[in-house]
Amino acid sequence: MKKITFLIYAFIFCFSSWTYGQYLNEGFETSVPPAGWTANITNTGGPTLTWGQAANPHTGSYSAQVEYDPALVPQNEDLISPVLDLTSATTPRLRFWFNMSYYWAVDPNDNYDFNVSITDGTTTTPLWSETDLGLFTNWVWYEITIDLSAYAGTNNMQLVFNYTGVDGASLTLDDVLVEETPTCLPVTDLAASVTYTSANLSWTDPNGATAWNIELGAAGFTPTQTPTETGVSNPHTVGSLTANTAYQYYVQADCATDGTSTWAGPFEFYTGYCTSVPTSIDGNGLGDIVLGATTFNSSGDVTYEDYTATTVDLGQGVTANLMITYQTGYTYETYVWIDFNDNLIFDDTELVYSGTSLADNPTTLDASFVMPASASLGTHRMRIGTSDFGQTPPDPCYSGGWGVTADFNVNIVTPACSPPVATAAVNADCDNLQYYVDVNVTDLGDGTPIITDGTSTWTVSGLGVTQAGPFADGTTVTLTLEHGSDGVCDLPLGTFSNYCPTECAEEPIWPTNGETGVDPFGTITMTWTAPSTGITPTSYNIYIGFMPDGSDLFLFDNTVDTFFEATVGATDSTIYWSIVPLNGTTEATGCALWSFTSGPAPGYCLTADWGQYPGSTFTPSTCDGTTPNDIVTDGWGGEYSVVAVTSGVTYQFNSSIATDVITISADGGATVAAYGVGSVTWTATTTGAVNFYTHPDDQCGSDTVGRTRSVLCGGDLSVEDYAISNMLTYYPNPVINTLTLNGVKTIQDVAVYNMLGQEVLRTKPNTVQAEIEMSHLQAGTYFVKVTVENSNKTIKVVKK
Repeated sequence: MKKITFLIYAFIFCFSSWTYGQYLNEGFETSVPPAGWTANITNTGGPTLTWGQAANPHTGSYSAQVEYDPALVPQNEDLISPVLDLTSATTPRLRFWFNMSYYWAVDPNDNYDFNVSITDGTTTTPLWSETDLGLFTNWVWYEITIDLSAYAGTNNMQLVFNYTGVDGASLTLDDVLVEETPTCLPVTDLAASVTYTSANLSWTDPNGATAWNIELGAAGFTPTQTPTETGVSNPHTVGSLTANTAYQYYVQADCATDGTSTWAGPFEFYTGYCTSVPTSIDGNGLGDIVLGATTFNSSGDVTYEDYTATTVDLGQGVTANLMITYQTGYTYETYVWIDFNDNLIFDDTELVYSGTSLADNPTTLDASFVMPASASLGTHRMRIGTSDFGQTPPDPCYSGGWGVTADFNVNIVTPACSPPVATAAVNADCDNLQYYVDVNVTDLGDGTPIITDGTSTWTVSGLGVTQAGPFADGTTVTLTLEHGSDGVCDLPLGTFSNYCPTECAEEPIWPTNGETGVDPFGTITMTWTAPSTGITPTSYNIYIGFMPDGSDLFLFDNTVDTFFEATVGATDSTIYWSIVPLNGTTEATGCALWSFTSGPAPGYCLTADWGQYPGSTFTPSTCDGTTPNDIVTDGWGGEYSVVAVTSGVTYQFNSSIATDVITISADGGATVAAYGVGSVTWTATTTGAVNFYTHPDDQCGSDTVGRTRSVLCGGDLSVEDYAISNMLTYYPNPVINTLTLNGVKTIQDVAVYNMLGQEVLRTKPNTVQAEIEMSHLQAGTYFVKVTVENSNKTIKVVKK
């Protein structure tokens, strides 16, 4: 696996130079380990796999970091401080900042640990570990404070920062400080409530102080530690701010005779509604939006629309009409907020609608909602936030990719009318390729309601069903049941469409039903004939499964063509498939289930998902038949190395993972020269370069597990390979319970690996015949590596 570190910074501003009462102050700016520090290294894989300097600091330019070893070598790395002179200390404390991965260290994986301890060279006492922090966020900087009062008066203690694990992730350490615990502590929990021109600042003080200093500036300003205001109260209001502007502030406690604290902050606030301007858009974004009885025309291909110049009246406790037209061609998550308390924040409790549009282009989403009966009367800001996928969870401040945001002003009024009540449903007339909408009116309200689609109207003569239509099959219509005299009490009925089903596709052209030997790894073109009668399909759903009865069919893809390109990706596999034509969103019914079977595994792979590694041609330096020449020690499955060979010389190509499928090609990957599992011996037929492929299985898969690719050459390799082949026989295959091995000479070692390369069984028979008990293993394919007279042979066995 590859692990990428994303760092989020949150900190308390502090001095970086030594001051009175500090016994250790290290920011790792010069080196790691710094002067006076030591590192106990157990991992020799390179400087980044133990404690080293990294350019992802908490403060300054550098930090100390351990990265995980992708070769999955166990790591146990100590970074040890200089001896601490605490003879003059009374209440010393340790402070440091760190970040690491909760995902890989705690839950769901427990692959590595960060432990802090203190030692006098003889006795080591644990002080803290990452589990003491509880739940924390991946790669976020956290400050830890530890009381060292128990060591006041000593002059022989050292701090030990330890990384332990296998297949973990990175750990970063910075700003290690041992100091006298200050009598005036920094404040915490900075906050702000804002208007357009002012902010009410507040914080939590642990000292009982009555006065504080603040430093305020535009967001991103460099703090000077010189207050912009002194002796302020908590909370404190600052005025004369500029609307729609980001600010930051810091706070310092004034503890009178106990001095002042370090500065806490920054806390950032914004004098206005948060900006929400997505960086990109699908298609043409939003089309027209109808809010209440007002239509807002889109200004085009933009990611933010400001419609606040026009205020729309919406009734308290009645349905608010909201129709949003999308021109994206994708489903869009849609959320609507109204700032009922006018605090410039769209709170979670102010979310009035959530839903998702269709992917049709264009499509209209009925986002109508019932205005809460308790909604505050008057004018409020309303925001519509939409995106392809970035709005989960709902984020009124979303400024990521692929989205559109729109702002409105709404005036909530007490309705002076009683709205009608009705439900509506589609009534299809497929014989005539049309449909109606049946509107069932259960309350006429206090008006004279009529149904309208914006062009035509249908009079409601009384309670019961009034039929609107007809509308052409395949078209969309938006209907409103108008109050008749007051638009506040209009009832949006919704957006409706109908698509009558088409007929099923004809028999497949290729692969034919029951076809065998289909290429397992190449691209195949599945083709079929369109229905010869009925409605012309608008597209086709392609369903794929592996059960003969079709019970596991799933929607694989959709196409407007009568062909589709795909790759099976597996050998000896029977694929069941069905082509289901659509008219709009309506599928044909009763369509046939067809099948085809892919060809057997060839035992070799000439593909390489990860390409060539290393990038240059490798030439073996020693050809004595016994000395391995390591090509790479950090190779991956699904890549290849290029190796120089000489005609007539015998080569043995090896992988450190015994179950790897090895393929050799002497013509640049066009054809196979030799292949096998774990190790391949081949006598070169030409002088030049060969491709040496490694794959984790015979399905030509890939992985990122580290392995060594090496080559032996010269000596008696060809004779040895012939000897091992003739010294070992085995049966049965497939095996149900016991695999029997017969050797001409002593069988020294037997190791069994699953398809993931994990060792599941090992035994050392030291006899010429061995019975390997496999009854406890799950059914599947296994690789058995047998060592006879110091020569290895790997066989593939199927367990039933």
